Amino acid sequence: MTHGPKYEPSAAEKIFAWPIDMTLASFTPGSGFGPRRIMGTPPGEFEDHFALDIGAPSGTPVYAPADAVVDVARPDGEGEAGGGNQVWLRHKDWLTGYFHLRDAPLVSEGDVIPAGTLIGYVGSTGNAGGDHLCWHTQLTRGGQALAMNPRQVMRDYGRS
Repeated sequence: MTHGPKYEPSAAEKIFAWPIDMTLASFTPGSGFGPRRIMGTPPGEFEDHFALDIGAPSGTPVYAPADAVVDVARPDGEGEAGGGNQVWLRHKDWLTGYFHLRDAPLVSEGDVIPAGTLIGYVGSTGNAGGDHLCWHTQLTRGGQALAMNPRQVMRDYGRS
């Protein structure tokens, strides 16, 4: 099987910054993107986790990683089962989600916000086993949506 050349994003496509201060971040086994064991189930049962769990102290600020329109700003108990307080941001060709925020979102649906806008604080609302930010990144082009590993997104589409 042959593959074409690897796609290299242009400088204009490199729009993202990390949503929290990564000097405060920690990662634990099972917190990454992809299959992971479901807590409380027999060995061998897994679920797909289309996000990256970034451990950080409660109250750590969470910022918009790029210019965006607030697509969803939802308090705990509404919508996504277990996601707690959450925000979804729409960027040019991307949709990003921020789950388990400590308090109700600090932005409202329809807000147009620049990169670096404070959207909430790390917490453990919803179905969370501790304080962390669950960060979802999804490429949306041509009517298609593809969940992508946030670490890969930052490697390929992160601002220098």
